[in-house]
Amino acid sequence: MNGTAPTDKYIGFAYLLTQFVIDKTKILVDAEIGKDPAALSYAYSNRESFLTPITGYFKTSLTVDAKPYLFKFAYLKNYWGPEYWHKQFGLTYDDLYLIHASRNLGEIFNIGAEYVHTAKTDCAILDKITGIDTKTNETGSFDEIRVFVKLFFDAVFRFTKPKEFATPEVSVALSDAVIFPEQDNKIIIVPRAFSNLWIDRWNVYIKGKSGNVVKTYSRISEPTKNLEWDGKDENNGAVLSEGLYSVTIEAWDKSEGYAVSEPAKVRVMMNIADDWNSNRYGCRRLV
Repeated sequence: MNGTAPTDKYIGFAYLLTQFVIDKTKILVDAEIGKDPAALSYAYSNRESFLTPITGYFKTSLTVDAKPYLFKFAYLKNYWGPEYWHKQFGLTYDDLYLIHASRNLGEIFNIGAEYVHTAKTDCAILDKITGIDTKTNETGSFDEIRVFVKLFFDAVFRFTKPKEFATPEVSVALSDAVIFPEQDNKIIIVPRAFSNLWIDRWNVYIKGKSGNVVKTYSRISEPTKNLEWDGKDENNGAVLSEGLYSVTIEAWDKSEGYAVSEPAKVRVMMNIADDWNSNRYGCRRLV
């Protein structure tokens, strides 16, 4: 504040926060004690002012989060009230109690209620300042019941797209270039998609020579697991005919940046004789 004297006291407090997890229930306990830094008397500490000295305070709470329910109980001692002006004239709540209960309804709605009670406040200092005997001890105290409905939502506003964030980086790798579906042989597909703006969704397609899709993998979020393919058509479950097939991945990031990978090639083949390493097989054209 302009024109105030410098602070000549130390502002200190201690705060403890502890969390317990029992199955799917989270229990949060906190406690705080110290000198209330809200009063302006620190700035006027070397003057004889009507402002009161700093008030020591204490507060603690217990929160039980058992989704979809949440319960909270809080107690505050010598805590400042809703009116900042009252605090400057020495008015603090002797005791304040809060009880909260709420429930989530789906992903975006929350309903609940709170009960707040304050004990009578000490008006002696205010009476001394004003010179008026209020003959009451209830200034600023209250009981209150609050009923509420909350709606949670988010939105993304994109004004421009930096060049370095233009498209995701995508690629696909295969564990083998040949698959024998009649021998229950499988190949591993390793999809990769990266973006500084996070991957939102992706698709992996296996296509035949004519471009027909014989297998699709789709996910929302980043690809984190390898995929398996058994060489069969997902449309009818039949073993695919011999030939060369392509595997590609396409991905979108959170800003709708899009990219598609270069195709990886895999050849579907029928059963062969046991002479796997024979010259006859080795001479067979694979590409």
